Amino acid sequence: MAKFNPKIDLTKNILLGISISIVTFIIMLPIYWMAITAFKTPEEAYRLPITYFPVNPTLENVIKIFSEEKYLRFFLNSWLVSLSVVIITISLASFAGYGFSRLSFHRSQVALLSMLIPQMIAPIVLIIPLFILMKGLRLYNTYLSLILAISAYVLPFSIWMLTGFFQTIPTSIEEAALIDGCSRIQCFLKIVVPLSKPGIVAIAIYSFIIAWNDYLFCLTLIGSEKMRTMPVAVAALKGQYEVHWTLIMTLLILITIPVIILFIFLQRYLVQGLTRGAVK
Repeated sequence: MAKFNPKIDLTKNILLGISISIVTFIIMLPIYWMAITAFKTPEEAYRLPITYFPVNPTLENVIKIFSEEKYLRFFLNSWLVSLSVVIITISLASFAGYGFSRLSFHRSQVALLSMLIPQMIAPIVLIIPLFILMKGLRLYNTYLSLILAISAYVLPFSIWMLTGFFQTIPTSIEEAALIDGCSRIQCFLKIVVPLSKPGIVAIAIYSFIIAWNDYLFCLTLIGSEKMRTMPVAVAALKGQYEVHWTLIMTLLILITIPVIILFIFLQRYLVQGLTRGAVK
């Protein structure tokens, strides 16, 4: 056995602490810069030499965003699309994942593996076919077109993850319930779903983040300014002759807050759900 050497262990801990500090600094620096720019005036944001802390902090940008109806509408659009995608993804992925994990049918593994093929395709490749499809179905410039497009993109990974998660739940529990008179759907809703909370929460967070941050689908499938989501609204602030950096950074801070809150309260479910599904 190797002898315990306190000097070597201390050196490793110091190097590890320094490495973590450097990585944390690199990650937090853009967020810090985004935050301080949101509280600067437009003149100070363009001033040279640059200031690393607002000289005259102002809430002008925040007030402007919350006082203009269009920005509130953009937030509501983002919430509507994101929550709809989460509901559709959880519903369809849960039933599909349960079917793949419990029901044996011809070439089920081939079908499950084929779910990963769409994840190998960049979303931009799907834009033209989606646009033609939505125009043909007369769904262009509707919330439904955007919700369906994002849901179709996140469903394959969600089904794959939930299938692996459901396979970790012992079938003996369901068999006992079936003997007691439960139907297959009752076993799923009353036994499997409650036991699968971490996996379902992980998929909910994943689909919410994808929908909340979506830019490409909304830019292509939505033509009306009133129906834009927040990422597209942020991009619209970059004009040909002027870039409203202070407003952009303020909107980015407001976009980031819901995601941070989700991770703070649901982190343990996310880690547990992803690891259990991935390992299986």
